Amino acid sequence: MTGRNYTEGNDTMGNYTTVTYIATNGTGRNITERYLVFRNVKDYGARGDGFTDDTAAINPAISSGGRGAPGVCQSSTTSPANVYFPSGTYRVSSPIIDYYFTQIIGNPNNLPTIKATTNFSATAVIDGNPLSACVGLNITNISPSEQAVGSATFIDSNIHDTPIGVLTSHALNTSYTNSSLVLENVKLSNVRTAVQGVGNMTLLFGTGTSGTKLIAGWAQGHSYTPDGPSSISGMIPAFSRPQALLDGDKYYERSKPQYADQSAERFTSVRSAGAKGDGVADDYQVLQDLIIRAASTGRIVLLMPESKIVGEAYPVIVSSGFFFANTDSPQPVIQVGQRGEEGCVGWSDTIVATQGPQPGAIAIQWNLVSSETPSSMWDVHVRIGGFAGSRMQLADCPATPDVATPSNKACVGAHTSMHVTPGVRGLYLENVWLWTADHDLDDATFTNITVYAGRGLNMQAEGNVWLFPFAPSAELLDPQFSSSCNNGTGQCSGWGLRTLNSQDIGVYACLFPNQKDCQKVILSIEGSQIRNTGIYNLNTVGASSMVDVDGRSVANAADNVNVFPDTIAVFNLQSQSQP
Repeated sequence: MTGRNYTEGNDTMGNYTTVTYIATNGTGRNITERYLVFRNVKDYGARGDGFTDDTAAINPAISSGGRGAPGVCQSSTTSPANVYFPSGTYRVSSPIIDYYFTQIIGNPNNLPTIKATTNFSATAVIDGNPLSACVGLNITNISPSEQAVGSATFIDSNIHDTPIGVLTSHALNTSYTNSSLVLENVKLSNVRTAVQGVGNMTLLFGTGTSGTKLIAGWAQGHSYTPDGPSSISGMIPAFSRPQALLDGDKYYERSKPQYADQSAERFTSVRSAGAKGDGVADDYQVLQDLIIRAASTGRIVLLMPESKIVGEAYPVIVSSGFFFANTDSPQPVIQVGQRGEEGCVGWSDTIVATQGPQPGAIAIQWNLVSSETPSSMWDVHVRIGGFAGSRMQLADCPATPDVATPSNKACVGAHTSMHVTPGVRGLYLENVWLWTADHDLDDATFTNITVYAGRGLNMQAEGNVWLFPFAPSAELLDPQFSSSCNNGTGQCSGWGLRTLNSQDIGVYACLFPNQKDCQKVILSIEGSQIRNTGIYNLNTVGASSMVDVDGRSVANAADNVNVFPDTIAVFNLQSQSQP
């Protein structure tokens, strides 16, 4: 779709809005097939007039192009879609079915409304799970041992005008940890019961029939402080929060910008500048030249750094070739700033990946120092293997869990997913995934594969950072497993999380999956200067020890069995002297 002016029809309020589209000029999933990424629902017949039933027009706008339907295709990395709703009111009589790899977007200056008709009988307007009437969050199921919800964490949230805040069927005094729940800094308004359990038992009183209430800290599940487990269902001390990370009484947040105040002329498309984006051509020079020009003119670049970077339907920046092949001389695929350089970057909706063996690739290296407004990444992901074009899929890197095989050098996808270098401060990351593939995203059954990366997230920042994770390198403070994994359980070759002499660490829910019995330990807290290390809803898979402190296991998975992972609701280590 080329750039053009499109005047939207009047909405129910009689307003007109003119939108100038930015050129996409893209080929499809490969250089020979045209595939439409951007779809305007009005091009499919939607009216948006507040009267017409637009259901039959909206769903084809999402599904067209041979995309995999929910329940038929679990995922696909080759068919993204941006589905645009111009301003207006769109009435629907049945659910809008949202497909995998879809962004539903509207006009930020005059937001569209999607409205159910009076005869709408389903539970969700946009393809969601069944909702419970008069309940803020429902995590119940058939019985405690059959709970499908592993854990939930609510922080810095508000629940209002509902009889029940959270409905749970977690069973107390049991080895099961299903439906572990943590509330911290949650404000209630007109919520009669904050938490209700089995048999309509009130586990935490709310406001009664009216009024407000603040829940500073409350949890149900298993607790380690740091020894345990203790079965808890009640008030807990909230984690200590460093003042530098707060905005008032909540953690600092910065919403992903929509650039609603910017004209289309201030955007520059890398495709219009000559980038092919076909997965074959080397687009490095086009991207680099465009970034330099954009930084000097204050323009907004669609895709890459140096000032404002926005991706459309998650474009993939892929490294390949010999430049990234030397593990002893690793090179960044995306480098943000020089060491010690100051500035502010905003980057959203992009994937950084590698193709084929890339043992010397650092997917993202962040050097930039932001002293005032933090630099930010929203919905920027690193994906190592497991996708079409990666050359590290099921046919290339099959898993052999029952057969001992040497490491396949062709499946070493990265040196490091993301390195935040020493001296960095003022970095805000929201919904940033650093994923080394354990399965093939384009395989119908999500078959496991074996892909290697030396490190996930190496965080060496010395200032404020908000996270909304080979041969050892001394410079990178890599662990020596012969000493750090010496607690008798042995058998470890990589940490899901390792902290070294770290202070004021708060982790608000995490999952560290691991092939069954691949290694015995997964999380290590080390050093003589530990202070205030807290984790809510720690979930691990396949490791018999869930937490080690200086080589000593303090939490066993067998004591914390959950639905899929093993779960600890609250882990709190105040100082190194506690164990």
